[in-house]
Amino acid sequence: MASPGLPLITTLPAELSMLSLQSIRDIALTVQRPGMASTESATVSKLLALPAELGNAIYRYTLCDDNNITLTRYNYKLPALLHACTRTRKEASATYDIENTFDIDTPGFDPTVMLRFERDAQQLVDLDDITYYTGSDASSGYYWDNLRRWLKAFLTARRLVSRIVKRGRGAPTPSRQRRSRL
Repeated sequence: MASPGLPLITTLPAELSMLSLQSIRDIALTVQRPGMASTESATVSKLLALPAELGNAIYRYTLCDDNNITLTRYNYKLPALLHACTRTRKEASATYDIENTFDIDTPGFDPTVMLRFERDAQQLVDLDDITYYTGSDASSGYYWDNLRRWLKAFLTARRLVSRIVKRGRGAPTPSRQRRSRL
């Protein structure tokens, strides 16, 4: 609440330049509010300041599960740690993607969850280690369109993985490969 003796400023004077406005924003960002950390300590996480070996151990402890992780249309979400910041996601996503075993529920050959998982998996995931559950309704014959989409997505991902593996073993880069016309 403003005090009665001070006028309430509702507009900025026209003579303020953009540089002045940026300076005001910078000052406002550095003001420490009660109960909040200063900007210096808030920008650098203590987790990211740890040695890599200790950070990886923490990632394994928080992200790895001894049981298979079942992904369905209703429960698919990345762990909260992967949403903390860009650097944490880059460092921890490999641990999550590679060191866990995923079961993907694909009722009626619906490829939705598989496509979301493959989009989010930033590291090489061995497609043979993923179990797909289609459920008992898969044989009813009403899911041919889903089956076609599922197979296309699966085979596209397998070709992508194959290209990555071949490139890593001394194969020529795509710019040097001879393109064939179909």
